[in-house]
Amino acid sequence: MSRIYLLIAAGCVAVSGLCHAANIVLEAESATELEKPMVLVREASPPEGVTPVPGASAKAYLAIPQGAGNPPEVDAGKAVFEFDAPKAGLYILWIRAYWDDSCGNSVGVVINGGAPFMIEDTTYLTWHWVRSPPRLRQLALPAGRVRLELLNREDGIRIDQILLTTNKRYIPVDIETATVAPSP
Repeated sequence: MSRIYLLIAAGCVAVSGLCHAANIVLEAESATELEKPMVLVREASPPEGVTPVPGASAKAYLAIPQGAGNPPEVDAGKAVFEFDAPKAGLYILWIRAYWDDSCGNSVGVVINGGAPFMIEDTTYLTWHWVRSPPRLRQLALPAGRVRLELLNREDGIRIDQILLTTNKRYIPVDIETATVAPSP
């Protein structure tokens, strides 16, 4: 009788040791560049006028505070992340977000200088994962250095973590373990 061993790790099912999914998890505070009105919020020492929302991983997240401005009146505001993709492939992008309301429930994304796209949904006042639209060409990443930008689109948003995965079946549920070290 033959035996099949299953290994379940990081949302990937491996049969007979074959596992080809790649997961990249970034903490919001690992942004290498931050442009206002995007701000870093640490629960212990939030920026003036910002009330922290508990439940973020590492007790820190990025935010565009309510009233800080929406495009086109305020066109500035972004967070830049730089990291290495372990392999080339079509990735699925997830963002762990907290939206205030229907006027603050989306963020723009640009990857490697490509066409911008939007991530949004209609779940409010709770930390949750939001998936990028399916089959975006922008998510066909090369192996190696990647530049991801989160862009100001609406105020009243918070971003805790970013997950890129090649596993089409993987659905994050709670806080993920970061695979990219935060910047000091």
